This record gives sequence, structure tokens and C-alpha cells, in this order.
Amino acid sequence: MNGNRKKTKGNDALFDRWRSERDKAVASLDVGKFKAFIKKWQMFGAYAKKPLPPDNVVEITMYKMACEITSMPESVALKAAKWLVERGYIAGIKWDKEESKNDGTNAE
Repeated sequence: MNGNRKKTKGNDALFDRWRSERDKAVASLDVGKFKAFIKKWQMFGAYAKKPLPPDNVVEITMYKMACEITSMPESVALKAAKWLVERGYIAGIKWDKEESKNDGTNAE
């Protein structure tokens, strides 16, 4: 952690609000709600102010997030995992550090 970063109650409250809204948007498994969440938080600098990727990419991202966010209800995580697997995707996010070190394609 950067020792120069000042922790303030305002930042903690803003982060808590972001996390709560993120969890609600992801748990909805609704692309429209998830996109609205991202666009809202672009104003606060939480996300780059650039156009969102196509809806199918946003949807896959949302479902993968639902599998990985530890505060997500288990029923939502299981539904998201099933949705991903049915479409040929890996449920959640898999990262093999050894593989990425060897081929040089992914930064750590």
C-alpha cells in the first residue's frame, strides 16, 4: 500500500457505497442495471471515461464477477456459474501465474 495515501472517512464511505451498489448491480444479473452502475461510477473516476465494450462482453464480465465476489449470495454465484458453463466459458476467473510467466503474454 502506498504510504502517501491518506485514509479519510469520506473515502471509506464512498468506497462502501460503491461496493454496495456494485454488489446489487452484479447480483441482479441484469446487463442494463450493471451498465448503469458503471456509467454512474465513471463520474467518480472508479472506471475509465470511455465507451463500454459490447453488451455481450459486459454481460460475461458481470457473470464472472458474480462468481468471484465473496459477498455475493451463493444462489447468485451458482446461477452465474451455470450460465457461464452452459455457454462454454469457465465459471469465474482462472489465472495460472506459472503459465503467464512462461509465455510473457500476461503481466502480473
